[in-house]
Amino acid sequence: MTDVPTDLTSRSAELPVDATLTRQQVAELLEAAGGDGELLRLAVEEGLSASAVRRLAESRALEAHRASRPVIGACRAAPQAGPQELVAAAAIMLAGREDLLKDTPGVAEQARALRVRSLHDLAAAACQLELGYVPTGRGEILRAAGSTRSLPFGLGSAMEKIVLSVYEASRPTWRSFCKALPASDFREHVGLSLDGAFTFAPLAPGGSLEHGVIGERALTYKISTFGKIVELSREDLINDDAGLLATIPEQLGRSAIRSQSDTVFRLILSNPGSFFSTANNNLLTGAESALSVTSLAAALATLRQMSDADGPLDIVPRFLLVPPELESTGRQILNSTLLARDGLSDQQPQGNPFAGVNLELLVEPRLSSDAFPGSSKTSWYLIAGPNDVPWIASALNGQFSPTIEQTDLPADQLGLGWRAYCDFGTAVGDPRSFIRATGV
Repeated sequence: MTDVPTDLTSRSAELPVDATLTRQQVAELLEAAGGDGELLRLAVEEGLSASAVRRLAESRALEAHRASRPVIGACRAAPQAGPQELVAAAAIMLAGREDLLKDTPGVAEQARALRVRSLHDLAAAACQLELGYVPTGRGEILRAAGSTRSLPFGLGSAMEKIVLSVYEASRPTWRSFCKALPASDFREHVGLSLDGAFTFAPLAPGGSLEHGVIGERALTYKISTFGKIVELSREDLINDDAGLLATIPEQLGRSAIRSQSDTVFRLILSNPGSFFSTANNNLLTGAESALSVTSLAAALATLRQMSDADGPLDIVPRFLLVPPELESTGRQILNSTLLARDGLSDQQPQGNPFAGVNLELLVEPRLSSDAFPGSSKTSWYLIAGPNDVPWIASALNGQFSPTIEQTDLPADQLGLGWRAYCDFGTAVGDPRSFIRATGV
């Protein structure tokens, strides 16, 4: 056995050495660690035996040797991903969403080598990657993994990627017609819809261009924060419920979409500031406004005839928005190639005037839901495209998808926690781009 180095006292002065550990035992551990002070610290803190330390030192030396060898047949080796990135990739694979790693094949290959098949394996991988060893016993592994950054932050990163994929794959109706505007903070913002005389006038020989008169319509909007705290309890981790890695972020993605859709349509149905009104020439009422070829033709004409001080706005109708009760009627009107005649007159056109028209049908259940004040089973809407600003949707810095962040749980709760939130708002747009028909 080698003598204890003369600098052992200074080298181990900062080590939390158990008072019962003799000088000889410290020397044996230091010899087994190959003089590695960090490995000696780990041995003392974890109560490892000299033989265990020796095996760990040999394993580290072998890994270092392998890492130093050149890769045969390759121009450049893939860079080694960090522990947090590898845990996130392994968690994504465990959730059955390996498709989300297609842009990082090197990371995916390294994560696949971890052979993670359960939450227990994921916790063990976090220990190995960050601590350099895996404790014995499931409880010890979970306790050690919970103290790392790799497991909670890696899981949070994996969840955020899955949530984003669910969010982007969805297509809520409001995203089709709302003008998306970024907000830099939570104060009220003002967007401007320009009016005025902008029509180009002919230039007479030797003349000068006329000045356009700019008018403004102020469109105000602001955002608020919506979110939830989610957690994997100690029981979930011990039960090894890997299915939660897929179901939790999928539910978070759908919840974000639902809360945003609820916000948009609660405001539309509340008709703020008499947005839909005869004064704005964007409200059709009476029995003749029930959805039909005739009433849709009237709405189309009204929208196309919208004008400002300079004349027609050239607004193009893009969307027919209906509740589920009017979906079949809307599809019949837009998709039928022929119209049935009642025999009142001969030699009338039989074709459907809307067949082939570039008008997209949007079906929104909130329009007729009893949970939303102002809902109706007969009302329908004709809407222009988002560039005409029929309605506004806003998000902090333009990020509409939810954010997932790791958070500490209260001291009386065991497990891992994350907060999921989005900063979102909605507001009225230009009434000249949005028509409502009550249907009664």
